[in-house]
Amino acid sequence: MIKLGKMKILARFFAHHGMRNTKLEDLHSGLSPSSKTGDFNDVKVISPYGEIPWNKLSRFNDDEMRELMLDVEKQIFETLLGAQQRGWIKIVAKEEILKLMKECFFGAYGVSWDIPQKKYDEMYKISGEGKEAVHA
Repeated sequence: MIKLGKMKILARFFAHHGMRNTKLEDLHSGLSPSSKTGDFNDVKVISPYGEIPWNKLSRFNDDEMRELMLDVEKQIFETLLGAQQRGWIKIVAKEEILKLMKECFFGAYGVSWDIPQKKYDEMYKISGEGKEAVHA
């Protein structure tokens, strides 16, 4: 039997309930290539614009990533809410921690999967050094 610590059990619980049956399943469906060499250096995708080596190929685009992250966020929220309602976990978050988390995830440089692309583009401009937040 495998010994699992409390955090490992919680991580497995949220990985399962946060990722299974989400848009990730749609991205995972379909055919997967095989490789004679085992490292996929012998696999390529042919597009109208040329060949793309498998190891350099993006497996899904920005829109699909945004959709996936929103779906995972919703799944984890529902899992947390359900676990809390059943009394399985007691969620205690001090105001200071919530404030730091909010700034981290929803501040000027926070995650952007819930921001429509047009608004995101308006918030950020491209500079020679990468993306910089435009502060109003």
